[in-house]
Amino acid sequence: MTWVPDQIGHNKEEVFIIGGGTSLRGFDWKVLEPLSTIGCNHAFRLGEKVCDVCVFGDHKFFSRFHGELKNYKGLIVTNNRHLFTQQKQVPWIKCMKYERRGLHTHALGWNDNTGAVAINLAILMGFKSICLLGFDMCLSEKREPNYHKHIIDIPCDSIYKKFQKGFTYLKRDLDNKFPDVEIINLNPKSDLELFPKMTFEEYMEGKKYAMVS
Repeated sequence: MTWVPDQIGHNKEEVFIIGGGTSLRGFDWKVLEPLSTIGCNHAFRLGEKVCDVCVFGDHKFFSRFHGELKNYKGLIVTNNRHLFTQQKQVPWIKCMKYERRGLHTHALGWNDNTGAVAINLAILMGFKSICLLGFDMCLSEKREPNYHKHIIDIPCDSIYKKFQKGFTYLKRDLDNKFPDVEIINLNPKSDLELFPKMTFEEYMEGKKYAMVS
């Protein structure tokens, strides 16, 4: 049976999606504790105070970290097709149907990366403003892919081209199906150019001004 997300986003300002890019090295995670968050893959290691929801799609990730995931107290969501057929064996994971491309209302689009799955989930949870953290879409100058060291497969430049193409399908459906949802990329140096970009500090300062005014 497909899990149906609660519409918690209708009562929230925005959700922050935690990606894996090296731009998050040195990030002050405590600032996210009072905010709504969805973390991709290893973000569950930050704890449920920082990462409200963990989402993943890759079965390799589950196979390697399922023991640690089981101890995580936040919500865990996946569109992994294998786990969808084995839900009775993993009742602590919320499973949704897999779709290869785009954004969907009763499934989660893969689009070749977990970040896109997290965006689809955020939309289904009712969030109208989605802020991306660590969506660098490129290797660092030192050829490092992530802010953490728990890497399963070391990516190359071609992988990010695949990710970028997947996001074009997501953006198409965002414009056509969910025009009232905004996505903001909070890394001005990101190679993902499909969404408006600014720093986290600029975004939060703008929110502060809006609340005061």
